[in-house]
Amino acid sequence: MPIHGLLMGVLDAYGHVTLMCRDCNTPAEDAKTAETILKLCPQCGMPLGEWATETERNSELRKWAERIKRTARPE
Repeated sequence: MPIHGLLMGVLDAYGHVTLMCRDCNTPAEDAKTAETILKLCPQCGMPLGEWATETERNSELRKWAERIKRTARPE
């Protein structure tokens, strides 16, 4: 299942990636429904990503964060 277009990653000076909502710059939070693992924006309530399992989420987000670390400038 996908990472949605509103999810962005911000690289800090220590090399950590913070997952944030592209619309309001609020850090993403984890949420669960009966069928889905979500990343949500707590400010605007938008889904930022959804997966069937935590393992699937962790794998996809880890790869995504590694790409950000290779290409982004620290803020």
